[in-house]
Amino acid sequence: MRLFYSNSFWLSLVCFLALIAGWLSSLLGLLDPNIARWLFVLSYLAGGYNGVKEGYEELKGGKASIDLLMILAAIGAASINQWMEGAILLFLFSLSNALQDFALEKSNRAIEALMELRPDTASIRQPDGSEKTIKVEDVTVGDIVIVRPGERFPIDGKVFEGNTAADQSAITGESIPVDKQPGDEIFGGTMNTLGAVAVTTTRLAGESTLSRIVELVQKARTGKAKTQRILDDFEPMYAAGVIIATILHIFVPWVLEWGSFDDNFYRAMTILVVASP
Repeated sequence: MRLFYSNSFWLSLVCFLALIAGWLSSLLGLLDPNIARWLFVLSYLAGGYNGVKEGYEELKGGKASIDLLMILAAIGAASINQWMEGAILLFLFSLSNALQDFALEKSNRAIEALMELRPDTASIRQPDGSEKTIKVEDVTVGDIVIVRPGERFPIDGKVFEGNTAADQSAITGESIPVDKQPGDEIFGGTMNTLGAVAVTTTRLAGESTLSRIVELVQKARTGKAKTQRILDDFEPMYAAGVIIATILHIFVPWVLEWGSFDDNFYRAMTILVVASP
């Protein structure tokens, strides 16, 4: 599975293993406390690697991001000696990145599988009755394409000559091959299962049903739902708001002499961790 080649997957795995080792060491007292702390540090480094990169890039653009907020929350947890809570935050964060990479990779594989359905070449019947093999992109509307049993139809068209059955499952979902006779519509990328037929091209390769399906899948992959767009617009404001609120919670009570600095700092770090998505 290509997921195992993902940088996010391995970082998430290292983060998790170091987190568990550090937790067990702290719980059972198996290792020196300093070693347990270094295990949490390793968990921080693995889980926060991508977040630091993304957060830095966003910060250079003048925007606070959820990546930055998560990193600051983990650091805040460590600053009040809550290493495990910070490591858990970063593990969940790195795991979400790994799952996102997996989803995108799955979408890419689906598009690649669709593209492989269409042959690269087509056999064209010339005016003298002979056949010529050309690239699918060079087939024009009105050309007569010859397709034999076991071959895929390279273009959209209509049966001009012959009878066959087409396996259209990849396009329409039909599990049983559909009989085709002169005048019936043919979809590019479907399989010719029976006899040889001549098909009159009705659409160019870039305008075929298969090409439009691939285009729709690509748009669905890169497009965003309305809710996602709203969240993306809200994210910088939320992150900046939490960071500002945390800073104010540290210094305003301290300046006004409402409690000690240590107490205010502890509460501010608690707010920062709790506010992390």
